Amino acid sequence: MLDETVRVTGRPRPAVAVAAVVVCVLSLVGLFSQAFVGHHGVDWEGIGWGFAWCGFPIAGAVIVARRPQNHVGLAMMGTGIFVGLGDAADALVPRDYMTVASHSVLDKIALNVDNWAYAPAYLLIIMVPLLFPLGRFSRRWRVVAWALAGDLVVLVLTMATRARVHMPRGARSVPNPFHQPIGDALQGLVPVLTMVLALSGVAAIAWSAFRYWRSSGIERLQRQWVAYTVITAGGVFACALAADPGTKLGSALSLVAMMIGISGTGAAIATAVLRYHLYDIDRLVSRTVSYAVVTGLLLGFYLGVVTLASRAMSLRSSWGVAAATLATAAMFNPLRRRVQRTVDRRFNRARFDASRVVDAFAAHVRDAVALDSVRDELARTVQKTVQPAHVSVWLV
Repeated sequence: MLDETVRVTGRPRPAVAVAAVVVCVLSLVGLFSQAFVGHHGVDWEGIGWGFAWCGFPIAGAVIVARRPQNHVGLAMMGTGIFVGLGDAADALVPRDYMTVASHSVLDKIALNVDNWAYAPAYLLIIMVPLLFPLGRFSRRWRVVAWALAGDLVVLVLTMATRARVHMPRGARSVPNPFHQPIGDALQGLVPVLTMVLALSGVAAIAWSAFRYWRSSGIERLQRQWVAYTVITAGGVFACALAADPGTKLGSALSLVAMMIGISGTGAAIATAVLRYHLYDIDRLVSRTVSYAVVTGLLLGFYLGVVTLASRAMSLRSSWGVAAATLATAAMFNPLRRRVQRTVDRRFNRARFDASRVVDAFAAHVRDAVALDSVRDELARTVQKTVQPAHVSVWLV
């Protein structure tokens, strides 16, 4: 548990900040390389995936520049570097590699790197929830982290030196130009090593959920930021599944879910580590829930009015749509206020209680005539809503 009095250590260092920016730019170049290299024109899907992943190295660079002793930023930047390296290698491998007799050294290196570059990125993603929010491993996880690092080294060595490697975006395999006997000797360990990494990812998620349940104070607020983005991404992805991922709407929603889930999580981690507007999470959750509920209710009401006006009342479709639009617009503000009040009572209790105290003060002032009574009531209201260390009221 992280106490609220823990002092944030580490000062920004210009050299570290410059290095972080340089590494971040290199990772972004790799992330967006698939959209512009090896295609006839612009690959918009590649651009979307580039934006989905770019938030991780950017947020990591910000953390490294501002909190160099917090290793969460290093893990996030490393994730961006290896994902960008894999994307760049994927883009550089010629699509006619299997049909051409001779290949350049760059083609061979790109094909080999494409087969193992994403494995370190996956391990670094596992490390992020284990390091968050203090930026260091607990004693029980330090041994596990070293064991996973050894697992990764053996896995990468095997994938880089085995007899055959896979072509990008396909199950076809070709002879490995950098084949070594050690790759054949370790090939049988690949399923076990992969399973260990997969189970470690599940354990890291479970540990993060357990820490959220046990946390309090500032640490709970920090974890709430990450939980908010993950739940929001899950909600958008559920909408994509409901809309059929094969359609344009479903594909767009899936991409938005990936952007929120990856880049949004990176931004949330940076916000939590730097403690920037940390206490606004309750307000953010309240607004998200409120507008989601209002949108759902208004959509249902709109469809109901259109159906009723068009079928039951035998009105033309244009008249039914106009009537539904006017009725929905008239309902928006009253419905939003009622829903917001209900949601604030559950998710933003501090704001709800403060509003009640202010309303009670306004009612008291309306009937009060003595200045001493108004002064005392004002001091009590400020103390309940703002909770300052000291309150003084001067009447001039």
